Amino acid sequence: MRFLDKWLLCTVILCAHASGEFTWVPVAGTSCLDGTTAGYYSSEGSGSKSSSWVIGVMGGQPCGMPAMKGEDCRALTRGNLGSSADYPATVESEMALPSYNPYELLVMGNSADTNENFHEAMKVWIPHCSGDLHIGRLTEPTPFSHMMRFSGGLNMELILAALKANSGLGNGTGADVLFTGS
Repeated sequence: MRFLDKWLLCTVILCAHASGEFTWVPVAGTSCLDGTTAGYYSSEGSGSKSSSWVIGVMGGQPCGMPAMKGEDCRALTRGNLGSSADYPATVESEMALPSYNPYELLVMGNSADTNENFHEAMKVWIPHCSGDLHIGRLTEPTPFSHMMRFSGGLNMELILAALKANSGLGNGTGADVLFTGS
């Protein structure tokens, strides 16, 4: 059975699979569109791959694209694509992480059946809540920005710095790092 077929079968019939809890970690100085604090979800590694990392970055449509006008961007602040206000403190499964595309969560799984190479790795999931493809640096709302913050680039810098300082990312152990996103 192919990987995707296994995943779809498990998703459709809700089969039991090894799953690790993900914990929300807010990061000081970060900001979502609405001013709530951005951050990441993490799940501890285990076994032989516990020093390896999977860092997933949630994709999202940027505000300012022709299809996204100011009012549409403000609508994002009422959901998890522009606000962390409703992010749960913990989630029991990778499939419960904030995302609009479940396929981008596959590499976050803790089951060897659906994530053969990285199921034991330390996992970090960075939700998209900044409306700017994780590249912006606007930390204060302005009339030009429709009174929203677009600070995804700064958020990424601060999140990676927090992971280095608090979780050992890049501490010289020679661990593998898979950086992924859509």
